This record gives sequence, structure tokens and C-alpha cells, in this order.
Amino acid sequence: MNTINRIANRWTDGQTAITTRIAESIHIPANKLWGCWPSGVNLDRFAPAEAMRHWPGPSDPIKLIYIGSTHYERNLLTLSRAVIRASQQDMQFHLTIIGAGAQQEELKEFAQQHPERLAVHDAVPHEDIPQWLAKAHVGALPFPDEEKFRVSSPIKLFEYMASGLPVMATRIVCHTDVMVNADYAFYANGSDVASLLAGLERIWQSKDSLPGLSQQTMRDASQWSWSEAARQLKQALEKGLETFTGT
Repeated sequence: MNTINRIANRWTDGQTAITTRIAESIHIPANKLWGCWPSGVNLDRFAPAEAMRHWPGPSDPIKLIYIGSTHYERNLLTLSRAVIRASQQDMQFHLTIIGAGAQQEELKEFAQQHPERLAVHDAVPHEDIPQWLAKAHVGALPFPDEEKFRVSSPIKLFEYMASGLPVMATRIVCHTDVMVNADYAFYANGSDVASLLAGLERIWQSKDSLPGLSQQTMRDASQWSWSEAARQLKQALEKGLETFTGT
């Protein structure tokens, strides 16, 4: 816990946090935690992607997509290697990575060696993201089990869900806290190649079921809209006001 957190915990009247996990991580006292309000998603912006999507036929590859930072810690090269391993075992996937970051050039170089399985693109405007998600069949989040990911509120996960995409994700709490007992969640039990490959195998075995999962993902996304985040923030601020008014 850094100096700013210690000062806030001691001298502020109260605080909010994006997740309970981060509140615990920085040790916000229970009597000063007014509430949590997570990141969210604009449901109306992303919902049209579901209607535009063409699901894979028997001979078509399953199209994975990742949109976000392409820094090293996002584990995207490991996911790319797992996709190639899957193709060597007669499971047909194609992974599209979109974003900017320190590992982008390395990812592009690897993708150029496997153009039939991998594609890496520069970051796109946020308003274009639903169109890219409409071209995909599964959203990917291969992050390792590290503190900065555990405490996060995964906005890209919410966007995948709102667009009707099933999700392949590592089994870390920022994902499992959102996708609880969800049929559309295909978990990898680790962030290494073997674990991600096992997650891909589960998706491949469920290829025919992917279209039927869209409505469940979109329904669950409604719990993570910006409107719901605003409601939770309002509730937290009202709790804070009670400390001054005594009501």
C-alpha cells in the first residue's frame, strides 16, 4: 500500500473503489468504504454486433478476437502459440489481435509466420470496436494471475458480453467474479500454452453450441452497463451523505 492510500485511509471521510478486490488490496477500512462502482459498457452500442455475426459452419475456423493493450504482460504471444498448437492438432482457430503496446511488433512478426491463423492490427477508434466484434465468434482474455489483473474491472469482458460473444478467459478472480456459473465462459486454468490449449479444446468441442450462448451473454451484460455503474455510484454517495446527515 503506497503513501497516498495510507493518507486516504486515515484522513478522508470515505472512499469508493471500482471493485471489492481493489478495496481489499489497498486496505480501505470497512467503515470508510462507501461502495464499489465498476467499469461498464454501453449496451446499445454493442448489441447490434450479435445480429451481424455469422457463426462458423462445419468447415470454418472459430474466430477468436482480443482488443486492448498489446503490452507483454497481456500474455498475447502465449495465446498465439496456443492457437498454432491447436491447429497442429486439427482444431481450426483464427486469432485477431487489435491494439497498441510494447509487444505489438513482436506479435506482428509472429503473425506473419502464420498468416492463416493469426492477424495483428493497430488500435482502432472505440466506435469501430463493435464492427470488429461482429466478425468474431469468441472473445479472448489470456491474462496471467497477477494482482493488477485480479483487482481490475474488465471493461473489455463487458464489451465482449454485450456484443453476444462467448468468452475464453484465464481463471482469475476479475473474470470469475463476473462470469459466475456461465455456460459461455470457457476457462483456461492457467496462462501457459498448455492451459490455454486446453481452453481452446473446450471451445472446439462446443463449436456447435456457440450460437446458442449469445443471448445469455447479452443478458448477463446488462448487470455491467454504465447505467448500473451509475446506480451503484449514486448508492455509494448516498451512503457517504448519511455520515454527515445522520439519516
